Amino acid sequence: MDHEIDIPGIIALLAGRYPKTFFVSGKKRKPLKVGIYHDLLAALRGLVDGQELSLTLHYYTGDIDYLKATKQGQPRFDLNGDVAGEVTDEEELYAKTRLAETIRKIKRAAGGSS
Repeated sequence: MDHEIDIPGIIALLAGRYPKTFFVSGKKRKPLKVGIYHDLLAALRGLVDGQELSLTLHYYTGDIDYLKATKQGQPRFDLNGDVAGEVTDEEELYAKTRLAETIRKIKRAAGGSS
């Protein structure tokens, strides 16, 4: 890809098209349906390419508040905002691990110890 990806712009686009599922504010973010990437790729029909979408979803789901919301038994949501599964124990563990790594990176960048 030869251009920079406008991740905040793509998140704003998703929040505008799917207001029950995607949120610009991290505080409102909730677990997404497993496989929502494929649903979005089909629904957006080339408006966002696969690499842009993949990187945007990685950023979105790596948000501290999103990771904190990813707890076992919590619902996952599809593009319509309907429940489409729930977070498993393994997914919660992954979210906790990713959250700890994110916090370590933030502390390191701020000059703190880890």
